[in-house]
Amino acid sequence: MNEPARLNYSTHILEGLIDTDRPLGSVNDMTITTILSMFLDSAVKFQLPQNGELLAPESYDQQLMDFFHLPFPVTAFETCVSAGQTTEPRTILCFEPDMEILGYLPQLLKICLDAGTTKGAFCVFFRKTSEGWTLGDTAVFLPYENKLHKSKSDLVFEGIPFVLLADSYFSKNSSRKTMTVEKADYEDAFTILSACTYTSCEGIETVILKAPEKLNQKRAKRNKKPFYDYHLLAVKPRQRQLASDENTTQEGLPIKRASPRPHMRRGYFRTQYNKLQWLAPTTVNGTGGVKYKDYILIGGI
Repeated sequence: MNEPARLNYSTHILEGLIDTDRPLGSVNDMTITTILSMFLDSAVKFQLPQNGELLAPESYDQQLMDFFHLPFPVTAFETCVSAGQTTEPRTILCFEPDMEILGYLPQLLKICLDAGTTKGAFCVFFRKTSEGWTLGDTAVFLPYENKLHKSKSDLVFEGIPFVLLADSYFSKNSSRKTMTVEKADYEDAFTILSACTYTSCEGIETVILKAPEKLNQKRAKRNKKPFYDYHLLAVKPRQRQLASDENTTQEGLPIKRASPRPHMRRGYFRTQYNKLQWLAPTTVNGTGGVKYKDYILIGGI
């Protein structure tokens, strides 16, 4: 398997992030931008397939939402999103609101109190523009106990928007009376939900894409930020016996029914024994029986 191209967005963000925020007046007069850069530096980083399309939105359901949980307390997801004929780099920094983090960003405590829970993930968004990497004015708090419902044709989940960079947000939205979150932020939040579904699932492991050691040594000599290790999602199908899983009753007696036509069964998630399991695509009644596929979710689906 060829090694996938490294995105290295976090390194480029930390080298070129535009700090438009004013000092907080506490925590050694650091700005929010500076604090979040510190979180990004320490985050466990995942490189997702281009477009972050791990799951189609219409296939998401409450069963999968119930398994939403960050794989690490501070996690960064990097991907590329299609925008017409171009692609837009994205980095989504997510962190759980523990007391250390709330000590740096105490205004987040009110958001947790309003939501009635500290169990969830704060999600902030870095985007690349013509001017360079910027931090989004708004962010989203996603409680772990979340409920899906449909609004018109779109899936909607409970995301609590909040202003991250107040000066920047209110200068752009001086006439806005209520706080809203950009549509792009919700789309990126769905990317997080999809990624967390996979990291919560049995039979799916992470492969470490190691940082290039020699290149990092050269970067260190030039006082440049290092490239980081990345986690890649590796899907290893749970092998199953059709005879035991699908063609017998609970008592072990055979089910009398016509054999299905040869067909390709799509991969899907299911819960068993309170665990989320991934069942890989299989060929049913095809030549040579069932064919198992091993693949790694890298570089697109």
